[in-house]
Amino acid sequence: MLKEVAAATVRAAGLEAIARRTYARGKVGILVYHDPTPERLEEHLRFLSRRYSFIDLTRLSTALEERDWSSIPANAVAVTFDDGHRSNRDLAPLF
Repeated sequence: MLKEVAAATVRAAGLEAIARRTYARGKVGILVYHDPTPERLEEHLRFLSRRYSFIDLTRLSTALEERDWSSIPANAVAVTFDDGHRSNRDLAPLF
């Protein structure tokens, strides 16, 4: 709960937007989930989809190897999952 309050405070203060427009400009975020609940993941994906463009790791890897970022959209994010959690199969309907 403390993490959620801290995150809400950062968003309310506008620090997230400042970081996104300065430091994160032209970069790709990679999020790794470890056993999220379907409800929490759905909430996160809804939030992310309003602010970021999802890309897969193959696209990111190609851009890194070829040093050509022209195919990577602004505010790109790749979402990955720890495949060791059995409950991750419950997330399949979200995809």
